[in-house]
Amino acid sequence: MLKIVERRDAEVNEAFGPELDELVREGARQMLLAALVVEVAKYNERKRLRSLLSKFKTVGFGDERELMIRHLRDFFEATNRHEIRACVMFGTLLGKLRHNDFIPWDDDVDIVVFDFDAFLERCSPELERRGYTIEPDIRGGKRMGCRIFREDSAKVPGEPRLRFPWIGIYEHEVGEDGLIVLPPEETRYRPEDFLPLKQADFLGIPVGVPQDSTAILNTNFGSDDWMEICQLPYRNHRNGNVLTGFPDDKFELQSVLDYLASEQLATSRNAAN
Repeated sequence: MLKIVERRDAEVNEAFGPELDELVREGARQMLLAALVVEVAKYNERKRLRSLLSKFKTVGFGDERELMIRHLRDFFEATNRHEIRACVMFGTLLGKLRHNDFIPWDDDVDIVVFDFDAFLERCSPELERRGYTIEPDIRGGKRMGCRIFREDSAKVPGEPRLRFPWIGIYEHEVGEDGLIVLPPEETRYRPEDFLPLKQADFLGIPVGVPQDSTAILNTNFGSDDWMEICQLPYRNHRNGNVLTGFPDDKFELQSVLDYLASEQLATSRNAAN
């Protein structure tokens, strides 16, 4: 039986050997080409990812970080002294919970003031005496809060009165459904998630935070993955609160932090040399 099989294989090889060899070679070429296509796609994706990650370095407080901390300290010293209900919100609240610091690529501070008229009456004069400007945020003829900044800070392109950095103050509204809204934002929050406010340490400053900060951020983002996932900033406040035009890709937070740490290390080494 074995001899019969061997003879049959020899006959097949003699009859179709060249064609089989060519088919094998063509199959190998196709496999190599497919593997090359995959590797090129992986390389392009890595290149694109690194290009996107580099954009996280382009926005942030930078040299104005300490000045922003001073803004925050002076603000809460005034509101705490006068018992004005105020709490950090949006990216500032996210920074508190996720980084216990400002988000590295954030470049403004967001605060909700629940006693806004009392804030203007009691705190504004004190802050103005300390060198701050309290500029009303009027949009479409409607007051939506204010911006707080120092006149001796950096000028903002296209905004002759504004200075960088600034604190954005939101004035809350209560809708007919009893939910809290922070114009011009449209997201609606349960009052019990905000109030009564709590106090927490942030950068050595006793600041107000929502009663349930996790619930507030879940509502704001529409998901609960904000501790692990991040996105590029969509506005650049240093340049006039303009849209950055960055894509809305989502990134694993740790990969972004690792990238920024590696870039900072490389910068430090270059400076040492």
